[in-house]
Amino acid sequence: MTTVKQPVDKMIEKATELLMKQVAQEDMPPEHHILPVTPMLRGSTCPPTR
Repeated sequence: MTTVKQPVDKMIEKATELLMKQVAQEDMPPEHHILPVTPMLRGSTCPPTR
């Protein structure tokens, strides 16, 4: 099974940063952030058969 490793530590850091900004500035518009992920190819992953 292929999974995706997410940068949980960076997600927590960014969420905390955004929360602190929102507390300081209540009318802050929403922000969207994309953090890099890493595909984790597991043993059950194989190339397609022809």
